[in-house]
Amino acid sequence: SREVSTQRSFLNVLGLSGLRSTGKSARDSGSSREASPGSPGLTFFSRAAAVSPPAASERTQARVRATVDSYMQLDDRRTSGFVDSAETRRPGLLRLGARRTSQRQLYYEVYGSGERKLLLIMGMLGSTMYWRLQTRYFASLGSYTVCVFDNCGSGRSTIGPGPYRVSQMARDAFAVLGRLGWTEGVHVVGISLGGMVAQEMCLQNTQPGRFASVVLVDTWHSAALALPTAKEVAFAFRGMSALGSAKHLIDLVFSREWSAAAFHDATRAVQGEEAKQQQDDSGAMTNRQVMLALFEAIQADLATSRSADAGA
Repeated sequence: SREVSTQRSFLNVLGLSGLRSTGKSARDSGSSREASPGSPGLTFFSRAAAVSPPAASERTQARVRATVDSYMQLDDRRTSGFVDSAETRRPGLLRLGARRTSQRQLYYEVYGSGERKLLLIMGMLGSTMYWRLQTRYFASLGSYTVCVFDNCGSGRSTIGPGPYRVSQMARDAFAVLGRLGWTEGVHVVGISLGGMVAQEMCLQNTQPGRFASVVLVDTWHSAALALPTAKEVAFAFRGMSALGSAKHLIDLVFSREWSAAAFHDATRAVQGEEAKQQQDDSGAMTNRQVMLALFEAIQADLATSRSADAGA
């Protein structure tokens, strides 16, 4: 079916076989399955792997820089902008006092112009660029229009008053769909916190046929009454200490095996370019080299953007 095809295409590009489940999905589903390595935007709650890669040759380093530079160009981006969203609630954790309305702006990007509509929802602290491998791939297929956006407080979206609630984040996502005019047949993919947002969207939806499929990646339905294991607590502390470091984040999120494997560009494979490149592997790149350079480029780009906004 189209839904199964969409899910398989996404998971193939995401490459979810090198990540280990932390028990969130396994506990909910009653099965123990391994996810695969993939997108730069994978959640922080995954197995840490101490990786000591060999020094890269100058040729490899040049290829990595050229590859990441090409990803950051965004030549395939069709449009981008901001969506206004509002939240009305009583202030504070106890929700005392008069109700107040706060305004926020959500940054979004659109790639491709195909008939199939695909909404990608990132996890905690991730930005639109963390979906870069996926936006390139699905746009290159010609049959998809892909939308990515920054959740409130992340990336280029504004920071609203906290605490943030998943229910409001779902309404923010609906505001993005409204701006695009996507009222039916939308394929939704949510990862980590984004998976919780996707589930909340399903609960809030009152329009039959709005969603063609929903893919939940490395996520959970609720953290209430869930007692973490000692291993999961260690993951959380390592993740929090690694948020500012691309190197530590890479080692935390991706498995040792996948990090050391040769980088596979699914988009270039679709375009028939990768086979030619593989004829000369003297400058072969590993997944870790590309992901590390990409994460660092994304962080630098966001820092530049925020500095420009602050000075405006």
